[in-house]
Amino acid sequence: MNHKGILIQLCLVFLALLGSKADVLNCARTVNGAYFDLTPLQSNKDYIIENVNAAAGEDTTKYIKLQFNICRYTTIQCRTKFTFANLYKNPGTTSTTTDTDHCIQLSNTTKYDDISYSSVDPDRPESGLQILFTSGDLISQEIGTWSPATAEAQTANPKAAYSIAMNFRCDSSVDTVSVNSWTYDETKFRYTIEMTSTNACAILSLDQVSQFISDNPIPFCIVGAVLGLLIAVLGLKLFLPTLFIVCFVAGFFVAFFIFFAEIVTPDSRESTKWILVGFAIVLGIMIGYIAIKANKFGIFIIGALLGTVIALILYNAILFKIKTDPAELVLLITLGVLALGGGILSLIFYKHVIIIATSLIGCYAFVRSLSLVIGSFPNEIQIIKQIQTQDYNFSVHWPFYIYMNVIFLLTLLSIYIQYKIKKRSEATEVDFDAEYFKGAEV
Repeated sequence: MNHKGILIQLCLVFLALLGSKADVLNCARTVNGAYFDLTPLQSNKDYIIENVNAAAGEDTTKYIKLQFNICRYTTIQCRTKFTFANLYKNPGTTSTTTDTDHCIQLSNTTKYDDISYSSVDPDRPESGLQILFTSGDLISQEIGTWSPATAEAQTANPKAAYSIAMNFRCDSSVDTVSVNSWTYDETKFRYTIEMTSTNACAILSLDQVSQFISDNPIPFCIVGAVLGLLIAVLGLKLFLPTLFIVCFVAGFFVAFFIFFAEIVTPDSRESTKWILVGFAIVLGIMIGYIAIKANKFGIFIIGALLGTVIALILYNAILFKIKTDPAELVLLITLGVLALGGGILSLIFYKHVIIIATSLIGCYAFVRSLSLVIGSFPNEIQIIKQIQTQDYNFSVHWPFYIYMNVIFLLTLLSIYIQYKIKKRSEATEVDFDAEYFKGAEV
């Protein structure tokens, strides 16, 4: 897949996370730090597995079929309710109309309730995910003698319910979806379907990026701290270098994430990773050069990064307490609104926004870089993983607030220093735009 295709898929992921049609399950998810999008597997026809009856002694002329769909309700519904998977008694030579029409619901009828997502392989989150549907029909419900649950189980576990687990495993050679096997757990009353598809491969694996940075904190700490401090104090005075540095960093990390998503695997050599870092540096330099030549683009990026940093700080400090479904909704909306707002404001009040933006971005980068060595500052990748597991207590520990206070105080100091430099320049009757924006078309 080329880089353009990856970016398009990432955009589709974010759009899908913001909402979906009423009759479609949201299957663009982050699971253990890996982004998946199973929505292309939606079908206008249901998937059917035949001969899934686990009951001993069943008449061989009759069989039960399992009918399901992926990320959307089944096209043929069980009775009058909306479900994602159902059991049907196929007619045999002695079947009646009642047998033909009767069905068992394996999933709940609501869109998000009793649906969970997890990795099929916890050691390799990017290799696939499981969607588990619970709270189907009660096994004690009157559904006839052909139920997979025995009469003894129906009596002993009257409140137990049927469930179904869909295991999607990554296989780049399978274009659509291949149903490989199924099992029935007589103790959990659960069907498990094993499937492979290229769409079950993670679009982006955040764990690999996070792990690489954690394994090499010193170089990231030194470079980030030096650049952050430089931008925080001299962001406006060194306007063109600031444009280059900020857009270089933005381009570097975009390329960094794409390379690690497409090329790096858990078995990749360390030398391969560093070669990819080198390529990401080259691409970052190209983006920085473009920002110098197209100054308004660079200014917009600086304003957008200002909004992004504010959004991350707000989410870590307060907004994470707002529970939504999907869990990322508040974070994505906050990032989108503040990033766009910051970019637009930077084009209107560019001098003031540049001072505030470079002060905050620089101080945030400075403190964040130092935290790679000091520790106890939850990184953004960890935040995404935590909110996916509905762990809303991840950012309330006291070290986090110390970091935030340090960033806030350093930002105020940096803003004061930059405005002093600006005022001194104006007091000496230096043409501000000509002096500090030399060569910039703003």
